[in-house]
Amino acid sequence: MMMFAFGEWWELLSTAEQVFWAFGVGGTTILILQTLFSFVGLEVDTDVEFDLSTEISLEFGLFSLKSFLAFLAFFGWTGVIALGYGWSMPMILLASSGVGLIAMLLVAYMLFQFQKLESSGTMRMEEAVYEEAEVYLAIPAAGQGMGQITLELNGGLRQLKAITKGDKIPTGMGVRVVDLLEDNVLLVEPLLELKASDETAINQNQ
Repeated sequence: MMMFAFGEWWELLSTAEQVFWAFGVGGTTILILQTLFSFVGLEVDTDVEFDLSTEISLEFGLFSLKSFLAFLAFFGWTGVIALGYGWSMPMILLASSGVGLIAMLLVAYMLFQFQKLESSGTMRMEEAVYEEAEVYLAIPAAGQGMGQITLELNGGLRQLKAITKGDKIPTGMGVRVVDLLEDNVLLVEPLLELKASDETAINQNQ
């Protein structure tokens, strides 16, 4: 019954109304679904970046799938509203394109800001290298698994993932970060081993 009512309503629409409704509903639905997928780690965005030698940099995702969907959605809904007010088709197309372009630019700018936040977060992680920390969850030997360390970083106490190439490091032992690996995993070594190696090097130099 509901499908029949929808089909009857759809048939009563003009071709222009059908096009604008399709863009509005389709663009909005796909944009919402893709945003939800992004939150649960099922990112399906196919960003295409163009390095243009112009005064305006378009490297921040203007031509991403999300920004394109935003354009379609706002283009469609603006057209639906404008048709309801009885505007002429040239005015409708002009208004819909303008609103859609503004939405496209806003989404692109938001994506750019998110990327900057992620990038700055990765850069701050580099400040952990050569810092001392304490093991929070025991770290398995020889990189066979990950533990956690407690480290003061970026003005706060953080619990970060860590591995070691040596023997197992128990909870509570002091360590020093010696490298930053992929996925923000820290490579650590026990402070006792580092101090012993430092003393050996000093003795050899004397």
